[in-house]
Amino acid sequence: MTVNENSAPNSELQNTDDQDQGKKKRLWMIGAGVLAVALAGGGSAAYLNSQYRSYEINVDGKTLTGSLYQGTVGQALEKSKVKLGDHDEVQPALDTKLTDNSQIKVLRAEQYQVLLNGKETPVWSTAKDLNSILQAAVKQNPGATPTLKADAKNTYAGHPLSDKEQEANFMIGGKPVKVKLTKDADLSSVLKSANADLQGQDSAILTLKDGQITAEVTQIRTSQRTETQKIDFETQRVNDDSLAKGETKVVTKGQPGERTLTIEETKTNGVVTSAKEVANEVTKEPVKQVINVGTKVVVAEQPKPAPEEAEQKQPSSDGKAPAAKQPEAKKPEAKKLEAPAKGSVPSSGVWHALAMCESGGNPRLVHGPYHGLYQFTVSTWRSVGGSGLPSQASPAEQLKRAKILQARSGWGQWPACSRKIGVR
Repeated sequence: MTVNENSAPNSELQNTDDQDQGKKKRLWMIGAGVLAVALAGGGSAAYLNSQYRSYEINVDGKTLTGSLYQGTVGQALEKSKVKLGDHDEVQPALDTKLTDNSQIKVLRAEQYQVLLNGKETPVWSTAKDLNSILQAAVKQNPGATPTLKADAKNTYAGHPLSDKEQEANFMIGGKPVKVKLTKDADLSSVLKSANADLQGQDSAILTLKDGQITAEVTQIRTSQRTETQKIDFETQRVNDDSLAKGETKVVTKGQPGERTLTIEETKTNGVVTSAKEVANEVTKEPVKQVINVGTKVVVAEQPKPAPEEAEQKQPSSDGKAPAAKQPEAKKPEAKKLEAPAKGSVPSSGVWHALAMCESGGNPRLVHGPYHGLYQFTVSTWRSVGGSGLPSQASPAEQLKRAKILQARSGWGQWPACSRKIGVR
């Protein structure tokens, strides 16, 4: 709402009841009375004198006095040179006849900008309270719903919300609040009593509901918060010919880093309506993990052949046949270790990747207690139905037993390589 301070004309004020004019009027009245008495035989002068009316005019913060022979309120204003604007109000009405000591009040109208359907529209009102100004807008624009918009810079200071004491229902920050209005309480003081002063981008929409003023206060608050994000460390793999192929050793343990983000949030009536990143800083650098990977190929020793059974001994000198020697359990014949034949190892897929990681694809590789493509221990090999040594079995047999082991116990049987090839 904008007040047009130049909308009403300035009053030209003059007190016409000065002593000289009074004396002239009284002399004229005396002369007229004498003449009237002479002509009519007396009594008429007193009647003429009784028809003069004194008055007071309250206008623009001043009081003007005067008197007039009979006349009306409008004539009194004209005599006192009080000019009226098109929207000013006079109490009582201009055509009211003067009585002795008449009290006349001039109410200057001001122009306000009121929102009608979102468009600023001028409204004239002699009232100062916002409730009456909105009601004037309704009278001047029948059927419309007028509103006034206030913010932190314009709270309509000096304009009471109402010209009488009453309770009003406000919406503050999206919540209903009942407030008490006094005759002199403006919007700022009412909101302050409700701990809801207009700040920053806050706004208040004033309107009428059932003929009474109400307000919807939208509170907008901006604040900053921080959050941290993990920065994954890099992994560097370095070949090491001092380690057997398939072995790894962590030389430097990786440490994740940390990134701190500063987020600016805007909340409207307590609900986040926008958020943006205003700062992004690495507050802890990650530490690279270094892993040595073995490249040394270990060739298994060939097993010794099983000894042949001793020949049966001749009878003893006493003529008795020697006791028969219990035959020893025949050890399985060791197979000769050979380099893997082409096409004997899976050529693709996860089992190929696992074999390449564990043994470099060599079905005859023996590394300590570990044998073959998938580096079985003998006990594990036998637990899945294998016989002999894993490194002596065919690649197909080793693959078969590895699949049985995986189905029974999972990929965790090959912890390092299963993670490396991405199956775990």
